[in-house]
Amino acid sequence: MLNVNRRTAVLQPTVRCPRGRARRRGGIGVDSTQPTIDIANQRFWRSLDRGEGIELPPARWSFRKWGSRGRDASRMYRLVRLLRPRIIIETGTFEAQGTYALAAAASANLNNARIFTFDYDGDPTTTLPDEAWSELKSIRESTLDRIRKQFPHCTVEFIEGDTRQILAPFLAERGLTWDLFFQDSMHFFDGILAEWTAMRAHASKKAMVLFDDINEEHPFPQWFKDHEAPNGWVTRSTGPPRLPRALRYLSRVMHINFRKRQFFCQRAGGSDA
Repeated sequence: MLNVNRRTAVLQPTVRCPRGRARRRGGIGVDSTQPTIDIANQRFWRSLDRGEGIELPPARWSFRKWGSRGRDASRMYRLVRLLRPRIIIETGTFEAQGTYALAAAASANLNNARIFTFDYDGDPTTTLPDEAWSELKSIRESTLDRIRKQFPHCTVEFIEGDTRQILAPFLAERGLTWDLFFQDSMHFFDGILAEWTAMRAHASKKAMVLFDDINEEHPFPQWFKDHEAPNGWVTRSTGPPRLPRALRYLSRVMHINFRKRQFFCQRAGGSDA
């Protein structure tokens, strides 16, 4: 559902107000002037699960249900409102639901943010017919068009290609220094490490990373804490451990939704920029 601003004729996202709390000016459910952004701070961490959320476009791809979930998208929305990143990198555009949440928050921040989102028609771990990728491409393009019309106060650029090949040269050529990296493409160790290797040298002083669909039981967070924590990166993990196959099947049959796994990383001193 969309709200229409009759004065500007610009479509606005439907933002959910927390129960029992009045909507703040501008549709913001979090304090975007909060000075301390520290994922190690329990009070700040809890704040990401409170406040207004974002309603995503419905998932439409008929071959896989890999889209973003509302609760995680709302947490990311609030994080962007607080962090106010100028340069956002997303890998794994998919249907552009995550891009939608990023753009909604970035546009509301009114700081001329730029979002660069990467994907291609394929997956290194999945074999599907050509019509599946054609359908996904059509859905993605439709959602990206909607995002550009609905959120005019940020720019969204889609870059097609395998990030293991194009991410490093793209960042170098554009001379970008990123503030937020949303990693949601490959979820196996070598793929995540390849993207992080390309990204790490271009991180800003307030950089924050959100690795989706993994937590501390995954090999990459273990590697990250061994190799990057000594360089000043703080980490935080959410969500349950990976369920055994039988329980995963049972949860789908019984429609039980477990909290999604995510791994957050923040550069030390990141809140002072």
